[in-house]
Amino acid sequence: MKKLLSLILAALLALPFGFAAGAADTGAQTGTLKFIAYNVSGIPLVGNFQGTVYTSTKERAQLIGKLLNGGLTPETIRELFENADDSLIRLILDGADETLLAKLLKGGTIEELIENIRQGLADPTLILQLIRNADKELLDKLFESAGLTPVWDILNETDADLIGTEEDFNGADALAAEMVNYPYRTYTSGGLAQGQGLNLYSRYKIYNVERVRWRKEYGTISGSMDALSNKGFVYALVELAEGVYFNVINVHMDAGYDLLSVQARADNFRQLAEYINTKLDDGRALIIQGDFNFKFKRELEDDLYNNLLVPTGMKDVWAELSNNGLYDTSDPAFDKNAPGDDLDRIIYRSGDYMQITPVSKTVPPLTGENGERYTDHNPMLTEFEYVITGSEPTPKNLAEPAPMDAMTLVIREIIWTFIRLIQAVAGLIELPYLAAQGVDMLVHGKMP
Repeated sequence: MKKLLSLILAALLALPFGFAAGAADTGAQTGTLKFIAYNVSGIPLVGNFQGTVYTSTKERAQLIGKLLNGGLTPETIRELFENADDSLIRLILDGADETLLAKLLKGGTIEELIENIRQGLADPTLILQLIRNADKELLDKLFESAGLTPVWDILNETDADLIGTEEDFNGADALAAEMVNYPYRTYTSGGLAQGQGLNLYSRYKIYNVERVRWRKEYGTISGSMDALSNKGFVYALVELAEGVYFNVINVHMDAGYDLLSVQARADNFRQLAEYINTKLDDGRALIIQGDFNFKFKRELEDDLYNNLLVPTGMKDVWAELSNNGLYDTSDPAFDKNAPGDDLDRIIYRSGDYMQITPVSKTVPPLTGENGERYTDHNPMLTEFEYVITGSEPTPKNLAEPAPMDAMTLVIREIIWTFIRLIQAVAGLIELPYLAAQGVDMLVHGKMP
């Protein structure tokens, strides 16, 4: 009996520790991780982000202020109403002055007026007056309904554990402010002139962020004009659990499929392989995601397989899940029509402490209710299963990411803008090559 009581007492004393160990085991020993690379196309010439007009509360407030001061054009006003709900337009019309409403109706019905407003046929001066007199809360709703689904809504809803964004330039802070599901992130490296356009958003702590620029790039007015931005990659160390870390890299390779751009991209692959083999030979698992600007089926000399995968022992998610693990396009069994061989890719390798295996890949929804596209890419959302096979001592140097000083960013942007202007002028020497590119496209068509 005494022995039985001792065993029960020992079990009760160990109970909290057993639960704790069990929780750690469940959360860290095995599990799944989701990754996605998403090209948000945040180039100022295109807009903050593709498909995200009038989306953030701050932006809407600024635009409403401009509206009230007559700062928006009749065309923009028409666009505001084009996608707005009928009920919202009716509310705005209900609050209008009777004289103004009569001028707008011109003896017609409310339904006819709403249609005329949508088509831009109503008097823009009267519409502007209507908006100025409208309730500010209604105006905010009008801007919200006019805009497309924000890109941050899409990203937050992917349920990814780590997101890599590309072309995340001048709108980076606006995006970061809305990424509510991701408490850990990198900070902007600047606008289009000086920045990489690369960032990471994570549910897990990240450390030791490092940005590296490609040593070779091509094009100021030809190729894909990659020399006009500081393309490269951003690295971070991710803490999955106590004693468990893995490496992650987000990349944006040189674009274009003309000869000089392809050669630059091949060198991007080689440079990344050198970085991995010299700096990341630490036994940790590694996942690289991003805009590779590469497709196996193109069969160009950029050669992801021999320039990056073979030297580093990495594998490509698409090849493993959709092409039976085949990489050689000359192999008769290689399926060049297998879906998903796209510009945005994820590659990976296991480590001494964590084994990772891709189990699924999908393309998240990219269109809104009216069919609007949110990116000109097909981002790959990949789910990995992981198994923790060991733990390591806490690294001695763990530096959390920190933002660059605002004034430094501004000064650097000004300097780099002048540099880009000089590059563009000097790039006129590329005109013959640019003309040859045009001829090649006319003759051979667009690369698949």
